[in-house]
Amino acid sequence: MALFVAATFAAGSLSPAHANCNAPPSPGVSWHGCDIGDAELQESSLERALLSRIQAEGVNLQQADLEGAVVTEAMLDQANLQQARLRHADFGSSSLRNADLSDVLAQGVRFTSADLSGARLDRADLRGGRFDGARLNKASLKDADISDGRLYNAQLREINGQGMRLSDAGLGRADLSQADLREANLSGADLAGVRMENADLRGANLEGANLNGTRLTGADFRGANLQRADLRNADITRTRFDDAELGNATWVDRRHCRPRSVGTCD
Repeated sequence: MALFVAATFAAGSLSPAHANCNAPPSPGVSWHGCDIGDAELQESSLERALLSRIQAEGVNLQQADLEGAVVTEAMLDQANLQQARLRHADFGSSSLRNADLSDVLAQGVRFTSADLSGARLDRADLRGGRFDGARLNKASLKDADISDGRLYNAQLREINGQGMRLSDAGLGRADLSQADLREANLSGADLAGVRMENADLRGANLEGANLNGTRLTGADFRGANLQRADLRNADITRTRFDDAELGNATWVDRRHCRPRSVGTCD
């Protein structure tokens, strides 16, 4: 693999200062600004590598180890990162449109201001990840885990988030319009001021969630768990709560729902 990668880089890579675009993949390698789009890097060891501003559209990084790597401002559209190890890696301001990150192990990863539109993150372990200002419109996050994550001002329109876990996550001012969040776990999540128009939250768990000032126009909460949730000042125009558990929730008009309230705040 090393000979192939070196030959690929030598054929026409960028060579900024302090980078060695001809170096084989290894922990701590510096490929800052290099063009590695044609390289086959599956199962490579790239822990703590400097990969900022790389040109790597369509690169194969399946099962690669990028723990602690710096991959900021990189071009990784349509890249294959399936089952890669991305713990504490930094992808800030990078483009990963339509990339495949399914089954990645990425606790503490940073995707601040990154573009993951249309990306696949099914079953990804993203606990504690940072997605502030990231764009994930139309991404697939089925059964992904972003518990304790931060997604402030993130764009998550039309995502497929069935079964995903966002417990205790911070999503203030995020846009989840038309998101599919059936059976998702958002217990204890901060959803204050979030846009959730026409979102599907049937069977979702929002126990103890903060929905203060959230736009819920046309959202579907049928069968959802909203016990102890805070819905003060939320817009519930055309919102459905059939069979939703509302015990001890704080309603939009600040009423305290009775412990056994179902469907309506009694």
